[in-house]
Amino acid sequence: MERVANGGQGHPNIRLAGNISEFWAGATRGLSGVAVGRDANNVTILNNTDANGWYVIAGSFKTRAAADQYATELNNKFKGKYAAEAFDPVNNNFYGVSIGRDLSLVDAAKMQASAKQDHLDAFIAKGD
Repeated sequence: MERVANGGQGHPNIRLAGNISEFWAGATRGLSGVAVGRDANNVTILNNTDANGWYVIAGSFKTRAAADQYATELNNKFKGKYAAEAFDPVNNNFYGVSIGRDLSLVDAAKMQASAKQDHLDAFIAKGD
């Protein structure tokens, strides 16, 4: 199993695969009004603060099976804190795992902060 984007943290025995710049480009391609900037520790979302429709993404994988497995692991580990679920590729070739969906930007940012405290490398994206 190859982990595509999570900084290689939070999930043992999974090799980081692919180029993180390619992932960010794919993750934001086609999302109107959204700009994502990243430094070593933070993801910043600019523009488009619609009331709902924001997602907190905790990982991405090359296969649906790997994404499903990670979602199950998160749900088992955090028992109701997150509603992790795998989803099909959007604007790239990776299957994602969200821990929060259709949130306000404020709620998504709070969930992202909570996820970071739990050592998850989560980012925020605007859905369609």
